[in-house]
Amino acid sequence: MTDGLFYLLDIVVLGIVIKLILNSMKIKVHSDVGSNKIATILFVAFSAFLYFTGNSIFNTIQCFVVLMIGLAYLNIRSGFVDDGIVLMGKLYKGQFIRNLELEKDGDAYRVSFKYKKKQHFLYLTESNAKQAKEIMQNLQKRG
Repeated sequence: MTDGLFYLLDIVVLGIVIKLILNSMKIKVHSDVGSNKIATILFVAFSAFLYFTGNSIFNTIQCFVVLMIGLAYLNIRSGFVDDGIVLMGKLYKGQFIRNLELEKDGDAYRVSFKYKKKQHFLYLTESNAKQAKEIMQNLQKRG
């Protein structure tokens, strides 16, 4: 029974990761600042821990699922899509984005926006900032 619950949880988590990857694939202007390699390393380390601590088929399946999630995490991105902003694979729809601003922050550019009631930030390079301005103008017109 307990193994079944973990298998169900694995399926749910894989579904979430696939959705994040699909959102990331729609990105037109990528955020080049930031890295998701640390999270992938943590998933791979946890997968190795699972592999070496158990000897059942359940541990083998869990090891494989955690490893797949970690490797999939490398494909999760942030950036602009036509109808919103994607942060680490999560889509923030344009109709709920408020106070969208672009400002220079050192060598990078920072996009700040409110989504519902929470403030979010996205960092861009100079070349990406130029491309993002057009999408930002379209998002502001819709909002």
